[in-house]
Amino acid sequence: MNATAAGFRAPDVNPLRAGQLAPHLVVMDAAFIPVRTKLIRDAAELGCRVVEGTRMLLHQFCGQVELYTGKAAPLDAMSAALLDEIARVG
Repeated sequence: MNATAAGFRAPDVNPLRAGQLAPHLVVMDAAFIPVRTKLIRDAAELGCRVVEGTRMLLHQFCGQVELYTGKAAPLDAMSAALLDEIARVG
């Protein structure tokens, strides 16, 4: 799990040292701009299971919608809107 500023401030920097990634790992990066950070790209290339920061952000949004409305969040619509906005500002 990466929660450093590397993904946001330096999207082409993997904060891990060579050899720290292995195919059996699950790798998550909290950075969501860009959607696929260098860490996520490197991990996926090695065969790791990866979780992009957009997933965490999306599910935080969904939790807030459900808390305030008492209704299930429209996950697909929210995911599309999130990715559209990232593309717009990223």
